[in-house]
Amino acid sequence: RDADSDGFTHQQEFIAVTAPFDSLDYFAWAEGALLQMQGLPQLRWLSASNRLYAIDAATNLADAVWVTVTNVAGTGGWIQFEDASSDSVSRTYRLGVTLQP
Repeated sequence: RDADSDGFTHQQEFIAVTAPFDSLDYFAWAEGALLQMQGLPQLRWLSASNRLYAIDAATNLADAVWVTVTNVAGTGGWIQFEDASSDSVSRTYRLGVTLQP
C-alpha cells in the first residue's frame, strides 16, 4: 500500500523512517550530497539508528552492473562516506537501506 503515492510502500517507508502519508517525506540523498574532496567523491545522507545502509556503484548504467562499495550502520545523524576506491573512475551511486540485523 502507498497512501501518499510517492512510489514507496508503507513497509519501505517504515524501513527508511519516512512518513507514509506525506509524499514530500521520502528516502533520498541529502541535497548537494555528492561532493568532490581532493578528487574523491563524498556522499552524505541523514541516517536512522538500527538501519544498515548499502552504497552501490556502477561505472556504466547501460550495463546496470551494481557493485556494493560499502555497508554503513546508521547512527541517527548525518553520515559522510568518501569513496577512496574510485581511482578517478566515473561512477554513479545508489543508496539502499534495510533493518539492521
